[in-house]
Amino acid sequence: MQHVIAICLVPFLLGLVLTLALRAWLREGAVWWAICVGLVLAVGLFVHWHYFTYHCDSGDGGCGDMGDLSELDYVLPFLGFVLWLLGVGAAAVLSHLTRVRRDHGDRPPES
Repeated sequence: MQHVIAICLVPFLLGLVLTLALRAWLREGAVWWAICVGLVLAVGLFVHWHYFTYHCDSGDGGCGDMGDLSELDYVLPFLGFVLWLLGVGAAAVLSHLTRVRRDHGDRPPES
């Protein structure tokens, strides 16, 4: 259960922190850069798992712990990217809300 929480939390938090850092550094286009970084990481993880991990060629299922990749191993990069996008979205909303509050302050509405 702890691994599942870590798998879900890490991409979300990394997307959030990276977007906030890029927002402070770039000002404009930070969300698109963060989305591109997340996409590159997800595709890279998928390619690594698909091409560079040990694949079992024996048909009898006797490969042990180093056997074929399961369907979950192919879904995890996609799930991580979706969670990354949620973190990027949360950072964009947080950044927008702080900018609106800073621009308008706590002034009373004009009548």
